[in-house]
Amino acid sequence: MEVSNKYATFVGQNKSFYMKYSEFYRMIESDGWYIKTTNKHKKYVHPTKPGFIPVGKHQSQEVPTGTLESMKKRARLK
Repeated sequence: MEVSNKYATFVGQNKSFYMKYSEFYRMIESDGWYIKTTNKHKKYVHPTKPGFIPVGKHQSQEVPTGTLESMKKRARLK
């Protein structure tokens, strides 16, 4: 039985893990996004995709599910 919580859970081979912000950074950077400015949040932009993605600076923290889905949608990774 799986228990859902507010963090993104991925299940594979009967193991579940959470996506951390550092993992999300690597995922979008591999898609071509790069940091344009930084203050309280990192502002990722893409050379061909419109818009930007503000991402918090929480390297080792887990990304809440809703936040992750929103950022993936903005990055057009869904």
